[in-house]
Amino acid sequence: MPTEQKHRKGVKRRLAEIQKRLRHLFSAERRRDAVTKRRRKKYLAARKQLGERDPRTLIALRNYRASAKLSRKIDETEEILRKRAEKKIAWLKDHPPKLDADGDGLIQIDGKQVATAVGKEVLRIRAGGRWKGFVVSGYRTPEHSEQLCMNMCGAPRCPGLCAGRSTNHARKGGRNGAVDLTDFLTFAAECNRLDSWLENHLPRDLVHFSDVGV
Repeated sequence: MPTEQKHRKGVKRRLAEIQKRLRHLFSAERRRDAVTKRRRKKYLAARKQLGERDPRTLIALRNYRASAKLSRKIDETEEILRKRAEKKIAWLKDHPPKLDADGDGLIQIDGKQVATAVGKEVLRIRAGGRWKGFVVSGYRTPEHSEQLCMNMCGAPRCPGLCAGRSTNHARKGGRNGAVDLTDFLTFAAECNRLDSWLENHLPRDLVHFSDVGV
């Protein structure tokens, strides 16, 4: 058999193996996301009905966090996640949203409008002295968020990566709202150290923080 023909067969075989692994990965991601979604729903229901400190609520929260932690372990490599985060940050820097005219329910951090409760928690984390990053995006319109998704994944929304018009970034009041920021790994560690309610449970969107992390 000619060398070129052998090479082509070898390439086709390796490509088929890669495609098979990708199918398994996507299947695992779908199952994982479904479990995480169910556990998040159960936690939110318990928090609403029983209160944040009820033992049953805390168990539901631990289960939800464990599911999210497993999600992170089986997701894509850290290098790919970092590049994706950097791409999102770069786009948000180049395309800042228009400021909300009345600013009701918002405060400004690093020149960005952020939902008040979220913003105050970010400032508390910053006061801890270890996180040296800055806010890239806080409150933004559903339209602006949809455009971000188009840039990131070529669709109006990408589950687990970009929520589009249903994003928490378009909400304010109470614990509603979300923030994207730099030095996100340090920020996540500080949230844990300082017992913050800001979290990230989106393995494919590491820069995003909100209540229960989505």
